[in-house]
Amino acid sequence: MAKYNYDETGATFNYFLLSFLAIVLIPSSLSSLWPKQSNADDHRKSQCSCSQCKKQRQLIDSIKPKLSAFSQIPFKLIFLAIGWTLLAFTAYRVATTTFEETIWDPYAIMNLGEGASAQEVGKAYRTLSRTYHPDKNRNKSPEEVEIATQKYIELSKAYKVLTDEDARKNWEEFGHPDGKQSFSLGIALPTWLVESGNRPLVLLIYALVFGVGLPIVVARWWYASSALTKDKILVGTMGRFYAEFKDNSTSKALLDLLTIAEEFKHLTYDPKDPATAKLIDSVRRKLDDLKLEQWGKSNKYANIVPYSPKVSLLLTAHLLRVQVEDAGLASEQAFVVTKATQLVASGLMQIAATRQWLNAIQTTVEINQIIAQAIYPAQSNFLQLPYLNKDILVHFTRGKRNVRNLGDFLALKEDDRRGLLKALEDNEYDEVMTVAKQIGRVKIVSSKFHVPGDKFITPNALVTLKVNLALAAPDESAAIVEKIGDDGEDKDDAVAEEAKKNEWWNRKPTSVPEAHAPLYPDEKRPAVWWVILGNKAQNRCIRVKLQFQAPPNPTRMVLQVYIKSDAYCGTDLSLDMKLEVRPAEELGVVDEDDDISEPDEDTIAGQMAALRNAGKAGAPGAPGGAAGGAGGAEEDDSDSDDDEDD
Repeated sequence: MAKYNYDETGATFNYFLLSFLAIVLIPSSLSSLWPKQSNADDHRKSQCSCSQCKKQRQLIDSIKPKLSAFSQIPFKLIFLAIGWTLLAFTAYRVATTTFEETIWDPYAIMNLGEGASAQEVGKAYRTLSRTYHPDKNRNKSPEEVEIATQKYIELSKAYKVLTDEDARKNWEEFGHPDGKQSFSLGIALPTWLVESGNRPLVLLIYALVFGVGLPIVVARWWYASSALTKDKILVGTMGRFYAEFKDNSTSKALLDLLTIAEEFKHLTYDPKDPATAKLIDSVRRKLDDLKLEQWGKSNKYANIVPYSPKVSLLLTAHLLRVQVEDAGLASEQAFVVTKATQLVASGLMQIAATRQWLNAIQTTVEINQIIAQAIYPAQSNFLQLPYLNKDILVHFTRGKRNVRNLGDFLALKEDDRRGLLKALEDNEYDEVMTVAKQIGRVKIVSSKFHVPGDKFITPNALVTLKVNLALAAPDESAAIVEKIGDDGEDKDDAVAEEAKKNEWWNRKPTSVPEAHAPLYPDEKRPAVWWVILGNKAQNRCIRVKLQFQAPPNPTRMVLQVYIKSDAYCGTDLSLDMKLEVRPAEELGVVDEDDDISEPDEDTIAGQMAALRNAGKAGAPGAPGGAAGGAGGAEEDDSDSDDDEDD
């Protein structure tokens, strides 16, 4: 039976406590002494130096919540100080605690070497008895008598063990005169923890931690997580979006839909508040100047959701680039704008993709574009560039000029570009060009439909759309497109794949530049490009992902591929691609010169081929289907006959 021993001296528990404290304190201290300065320095070096970005960084710093006196207390340093003090005390206890580990050795007690004979044992016993026998120590002090008595008891025990052959053999083999002893386990807990006097306190602590604290923490986590979707959006918000989102929703309708998200229900709208009233007046004057519909007239949720007008006001002010002077409103606007970006990307986009609404998906991506660049719907995408306004933009489409997007602008000759922007100073023009070249644009290197393992596409096959994109150089005016037909082979794929296998260790990860969004009230992030495949005639999104199932019958159709950025306006690309679905019977024809062997039946390719052939054989009207099936049966019979003859 196992025997459990608690740590009497506390030495073992101190070792455990010392190790635990070291594991926690050393990494925490290193992270405090040497924070990740390199990433911050690299980020500061990569920040845009244009006037808009500098101004926006100052604005972000100004609207950050001010730290209270309580929040400024360096709790981490206090924790580290207490931790290191406790570690030093524990280390001192470990260093000064002595272990009284005594091994009972009869030979050592009798001052003999191991293997001493019986005569030597008897002689040693008689000699030591004259010193430690109680009768020889009567005239000494009580303490000396006690020590001598204990010595004599140990001496007598050692003599009995060494003069008894069985006891002596047990000690030499098992370390104990009685033979093998029970197994002993030590627990690294101090004895005071399990003493009867401390049991009520220990049980109370256990009850508070595991009976009260742990259930509360789990319950709070559960209720918080159950109210959110996997994309961290409130379930109530997604329910409202599902009910109100339509396939023909316009950009303005989607902006109004964002205002009823439950994430904004803590906002209060008071049109009589001086700061709010001033902002309303500024927004209305800006809309009058642009000759656009007045704010609030088309928001059908204004009288239903109390906070909807407040969210709409802050979002509209951001899109119109109206300066919010009140610090409280500016902080609320930053929250609304950043949260709206998440709601669009993870909420509205998910709904549109699930329902396969092509136009709605494109509109959803465009909402993120205008929020990132602070451009009101239907305004020119050239407002992404600094210093440009409506008076300058009228020259972009005057006369023979037809500069519609950033690519057209960069394709102009230097003199023509400078002529368009003649109202700007030289330093302002240089800043415009710097930002224009910084805005990310992509080009289509190649695109094709294909079914892995097959030469062409057959009905119900799993088709893969392969689109190779690359960041366009600043001086590239148009996307470079190389379409590869369905019946052709992409010869570059084999070369590229081989190079990929041989040189993967030399490749460095591609770094996507940060989006240039100087008016976005949060830290910048890399731009994301969406690749969307759809049927424009049916307003149907085939798949946001790059795989889809081919139509069930042979056909030819034209599908559209849309490539849209979530951060830049006017950089979208579209491409018409022909999809040809050919009869499955043509896939079964094998050239006589084809040396490729049929796949084994136990492989996935072999099983797919067997199912395809079985479908052709059993299909009504399939050419040669019935004959092929009969021929196969006759061969089986002949094979079985041969076996019987053998």
